[in-house]
Amino acid sequence: MNINYLAVRNSIIKVLISAYRESPDYKMLLSILLFANIGIKSFGQWHSIPSGTKMNLNAVRFINSKTGYIVGDKGTVLKTTDDGKAWSNSVIDSNTNLYSISFPSSQTGYVSGYKTTDGGGNWSILNTANGAFTKLCKYYFKNDTVGYEWSILIINQIGKTINGGTNWNFFKLPESQCVVHQIVFTDDSTGFAVGDYPPMINKTINGGKTWSMISDSFSLQDIVFPNKNIGYAVGSWGTIIKTEDGGNTWSYQRKLPAVGGQTNLIYSISCLDSNHCYCAGENGTILKTIDRGKNWTTEKTPNKNRINSIYCLDTDFCFAVGDSGVVLQLGTEKSAVNNDFPPLEGQIIYPNPSHGIFYIDPELESYCKIKVYNQIGKLVYQICTNSNKSGSSIEQLNLSSFAKGAYFINIVTSVRSFSRKVLIE
Repeated sequence: MNINYLAVRNSIIKVLISAYRESPDYKMLLSILLFANIGIKSFGQWHSIPSGTKMNLNAVRFINSKTGYIVGDKGTVLKTTDDGKAWSNSVIDSNTNLYSISFPSSQTGYVSGYKTTDGGGNWSILNTANGAFTKLCKYYFKNDTVGYEWSILIINQIGKTINGGTNWNFFKLPESQCVVHQIVFTDDSTGFAVGDYPPMINKTINGGKTWSMISDSFSLQDIVFPNKNIGYAVGSWGTIIKTEDGGNTWSYQRKLPAVGGQTNLIYSISCLDSNHCYCAGENGTILKTIDRGKNWTTEKTPNKNRINSIYCLDTDFCFAVGDSGVVLQLGTEKSAVNNDFPPLEGQIIYPNPSHGIFYIDPELESYCKIKVYNQIGKLVYQICTNSNKSGSSIEQLNLSSFAKGAYFINIVTSVRSFSRKVLIE
């Protein structure tokens, strides 16, 4: 793709210089863009990557910028440890279709009916909420021990465990009949469940013990909250809805009429922050917003198969998976801006998103300066480290006292510099 990088860079510089007149903190943000090892990236294109399978793929998640998982029909599990360049293929149980992935930590993970404690090396059958093995269950785990389970085979009920799936308790939804498709929590107590048959959005404020209906107007497949107040949900008829008051009220962002019996289902949504989201569904459709949901544009992709799941860690790091083994990656071209620093192998800030605790795992030299900027370019935190140790080290960055949202971490050592966008949720 031909992009005039110089023109793009100069446009950004003009905006920042103008903003600098209002806030001197933009001077440092401008320096990051010009001289840090992030460059200015072009708009990415979606391209197919080989998955090694023709099975329908139903869910994709990354636990950091290197390691990700994809699950699908007939027990298919794909894993990458090199940011999606290569995927290993294994099978848990060829008689089981896998529909969800939840990895609360790097080693502990849950897929439909199974649990691993060694990063996917081995999987064991998990006790489920109804006391029996359920093949169509999904999971949402907040940490290694507290999690939720639901299934189209367990009508009107949500299971909760506080001991990593050893034991479960049932909690009923207010509807006599409903199918839950997704659950999300914005904190330890407040959560949302969406689904259909009938359409519903349910909310809990006590960790899932009781649920109340807040809307019966939308048939939904997925829900996400980039922060505590802003949330998006997607579903039938191309529906995209949004809340700005913590889920109390919802309004349409987009809806398509049913044509020829087709409901234009959107199955999955992933948001980097309240402004930037991707969603995907039938006929290979991928939609994107960069303005808080005011406008949604259709992305060009080489695929017409149904997309069942999409997941993004950054604007240039997204994956979408679907029927017949489809795996799509959003890729960007290299920057034309300063990239003269020595390469930094294995550099990573993880987990991202997190609740405020990040780990920085580069080959840190003897001196390292870490600065954190908010979304308007204001320096909000900085720390200097001095170490006489040789080789790699890990630096913990505790931002748990900061407000939820996106931040930019700039790391400068004695010989190199790089920056990353992180999300506190």
